[in-house]
Amino acid sequence: MYRFIVAILLLTTAPLAAAETKFDANQLAKTIAPYLDDRTLAVIHVDVTRLEVKSLVEAFARLSGGDARDFDSDRKRLAMLLPSFRKAGGKEIYVVFSLIDLIDGPFYVVPMTDEGKPLPGFLGGLTRQSNLTAEKIGSAVVVAPKTTVERIRKLKPVGRPELARAFTIAGDAAVQACLLPTADVRRALEEMLPKLPDDFGGGSIKDLTRGLQWAAAGVDVTPAVHLRLTLQAPDADSARTLYAALVRLFKALARNKLLAEYAPHLDRLVPLVTPAVAGDRLTLTRDEKELASMIRPFVALDQRRRRELNHNDLGRILRALHDYHAANKHFPAVANYDKQKKPLLSWRVHLLPYLGEKKLYQEFHLNEPWDSEHNKKLIARIPAVFRSVNPPQLVKEGKTTFLAPLGDATMFPDKRGVRIVEVSDGTSNTIFLVDVEDARAVVWTKPEDWKYDPADPFKGLALRARGYVVGFVDGSVSVLSKNIAKETLQALFTRNGGEVVNWP
Repeated sequence: MYRFIVAILLLTTAPLAAAETKFDANQLAKTIAPYLDDRTLAVIHVDVTRLEVKSLVEAFARLSGGDARDFDSDRKRLAMLLPSFRKAGGKEIYVVFSLIDLIDGPFYVVPMTDEGKPLPGFLGGLTRQSNLTAEKIGSAVVVAPKTTVERIRKLKPVGRPELARAFTIAGDAAVQACLLPTADVRRALEEMLPKLPDDFGGGSIKDLTRGLQWAAAGVDVTPAVHLRLTLQAPDADSARTLYAALVRLFKALARNKLLAEYAPHLDRLVPLVTPAVAGDRLTLTRDEKELASMIRPFVALDQRRRRELNHNDLGRILRALHDYHAANKHFPAVANYDKQKKPLLSWRVHLLPYLGEKKLYQEFHLNEPWDSEHNKKLIARIPAVFRSVNPPQLVKEGKTTFLAPLGDATMFPDKRGVRIVEVSDGTSNTIFLVDVEDARAVVWTKPEDWKYDPADPFKGLALRARGYVVGFVDGSVSVLSKNIAKETLQALFTRNGGEVVNWP
């Protein structure tokens, strides 16, 4: 299932190439019609013949403000998947969202062509290790959980004439997305939430449920990303009412204190996300620069959330440190040194073999400093585990915020590596690594880290919304409260201070 989800998420910004067939909105609607009923909520159509993976990844990087390397794993999967899909006869994919499948998720419909005989077997191979199955139903292969497949076999199609109109409005793009609210959905929303909460702009829910008949979006990428979105209302009055409700909603969300804490200046996005009224329709067209402005605050929000709640990268580094200890009978020193006792390369470089980066490690000249003519060329290849979710500028500079606290009583005291038996305060009470402020980030290969100051142990630590992110010697990652006592934090930095530490 992962591969299908990744593919669909990435394909929504697919670049345009020469289409193999002429765009025909009615034919698109006709092809998917046998698999739709009155519970169908949305349909996405992707023309796989118009995909080029490299341009796709670059578009994602431009929109998010990130690095194309952040999508390396997805790029590699798609680079293998798409040619095989085409060779098997696959040309297009429909993603169908149904009210009855809200728990199991959408199902996928892949039309078969004359040359597409291997298609069922190919798709079946992709689903072998998931909860999905691929079965031929009618003139297409349906990829879905078995219960959904059985439901579709017995399905009595219901015409959705609005879909052809939505496809027409979405236009000749590599991706068309159509939202098709049903009468049941409208009725359910009106019964559960007759009035919108003030946090969502207030007013009657009917301004939205009765104001929107369907919506259609088309995405182009060449020469740059471009979005066209249309919301269809029953009439001009309904369109104006829908517009007013959306404006209230966007302004209310921009004022939300929780959102503002994570993504400030959301109010600047209100004009960018507000459509224009034109008769009985609302339309929104945005170019790549405008879309990037809309997307990046939420990318930053997600990055911040991940940095606070999901510290898998820091956990991987801690596990690698223990693997290093198992192999060498001690943890790494802060750096290796030349004969003149000058530091050469950071402990992060020497940890590479234990992070699955042995090939990169072997490319370093270990007897040269980090900024030698040869070694500095490797800075740009900072592993993902050290990049974590740092801001794009830090990633481009090859910098990390995961640093070692330096000091006589810390886990990195001098030019030697500490043995675990020296941690007499207890591994769960001793900080191993810290997450520092972006301004204190260092080049990952450079033998430079965070100088621990016993007089001010907070100085330089990154204060996230929930506290200070640290990794302990026992391999755990925790968020220390922003209100933690100075004396407690001082004690946690020492490996053998003998302090009695009580912290939650």
